[in-house]
Amino acid sequence: MSYAFFVIDMTLTGKEPPDVNGNHSAAWNIPTTITSLEEGWGLADLDGAEGINGGYLGPCPNLVTQGNTDTYHLILLAMPEASYDLNYTMPAGVRDAYAELSAKALEEVFIEGTSDAVN
Repeated sequence: MSYAFFVIDMTLTGKEPPDVNGNHSAAWNIPTTITSLEEGWGLADLDGAEGINGGYLGPCPNLVTQGNTDTYHLILLAMPEASYDLNYTMPAGVRDAYAELSAKALEEVFIEGTSDAVN
């Protein structure tokens, strides 16, 4: 078993057509011994996990326009295998990795939140 973690900006990806820049982060092959993430974590802290964009790019709703509030999903997948060989890059790779892994996941949970932080 392992975990996979994704951060998706639903405000951007929910547009017609979807904006691939809303696919912020992906980390997979996270060992089940990891039970929490410290502030400022990176892939190097996750005992051999792999990912895109260092594993985590947090909310940044005002990167292009000021004053908007975006909705985010922080998604955790429980995976049946310890390791998956994926080769994706930003920004569409987060979406594609999520599509591939969520189809194989044993369980999926997410937290929804909003951010109007200025950069």
